[in-house]
Amino acid sequence: VEHFEQGPARALAEAFRTLRPGGVLVLSTPTPNVVEALLDLRRRLAPRRAATKAPRAEYFETQYTPRALAGFAREAGFDVLRVAPYAHSFTFYALHRIFRGPGYYESSRLGEIAGRIGRRIAPWWTAFECLIIARKPFARI
Repeated sequence: VEHFEQGPARALAEAFRTLRPGGVLVLSTPTPNVVEALLDLRRRLAPRRAATKAPRAEYFETQYTPRALAGFAREAGFDVLRVAPYAHSFTFYALHRIFRGPGYYESSRLGEIAGRIGRRIAPWWTAFECLIIARKPFARI
């Protein structure tokens, strides 16, 4: 849902409509993190360097905070069961090539270590993704 410019509300309403009562929604989107904040700061402080990089698409994705994403699920009618950060090693992938492994979007050993440390000391600040587990309520009597 992070790629829908109009936001996730319509997609979540459709998921709610099509799930049977008791059905489970598993939702994951990128979440704001410290590395993205640092990259944004670098782009603002060094605009010339940013100009040498290939331009990003006008709209690519929206990163949702855990609170916002859970709120969208609740507004659609779901009972939110779990909100969790994950993919910590991938957060560091964008920071520098020393965190990148040889494979496509693969973290290096250093990236995995940084991810484990980040998950322990600052789980939300170093998470790349936010996971929402929610359930469509059974009919209320």
